[in-house]
Amino acid sequence: MQQITITGRLGRDPETRQAGANSVCNFSVACDNGRDTVPTWYRVGVWGKQGETAQKMLAKGRRVVVHGALKAGLYEGKLQLDVSASAWEFADSKPETQAQAPQQQRQQAPPAGAALPHSDDDIPF
Repeated sequence: MQQITITGRLGRDPETRQAGANSVCNFSVACDNGRDTVPTWYRVGVWGKQGETAQKMLAKGRRVVVHGALKAGLYEGKLQLDVSASAWEFADSKPETQAQAPQQQRQQAPPAGAALPHSDDDIPF
């Protein structure tokens, strides 16, 4: 069994389905390899509780790191890369956090035109 770690963006929202007594969360990940303009796509399956968490927390466009077992095969004459994930994690912060950070910085900055506190010790001469 080949182990792989991939980092990329979700190409669609995760979908969960029942597979016997277990549930599996599936999503696709596009990985930019830096050499080509065409990304490499992986179909990812996350089983059980980790899959339920992925369904709740992931969405199209989020960056993730996925660790798991790689299985390559042909489907309708095309190479298909499947990853049975043993673990996944975010590779970016939540979009809400990114949007709030500049707002928090603006709130901490003094208003435009306000005198900035200084001391004569800051002057080099």
